[in-house]
Amino acid sequence: MELSADMRRAMRDKLCDRIDRIAIALPRMTMASLGAEVDGVRRFAREFGFMPVADIARALESAIGHDEHVMALPYLDLMREAAGCECCGEDAGEAFLANVSVRMG
Repeated sequence: MELSADMRRAMRDKLCDRIDRIAIALPRMTMASLGAEVDGVRRFAREFGFMPVADIARALESAIGHDEHVMALPYLDLMREAAGCECCGEDAGEAFLANVSVRMG
């Protein structure tokens, strides 16, 4: 979906708001509710063309499925950074995912 600059900015703001709300609620969330919220972010990001955010959200969903003690905050921080990125190609998503590995490792 091709968005005007104003619409893209509005969708980015909504996306960042959702990510921020998850980060604030994180200490009180179950893994199931975290997974559901991240899934919602992933779908929204994909729908509006924020592919790096969708890629990071997908990676976080996978991590949640494999580890009940996953450290979600680094993923959320990168999702927020990626939302502001003007690069939306596959390479941008891969670069952000590599950054997750660096931050976690």
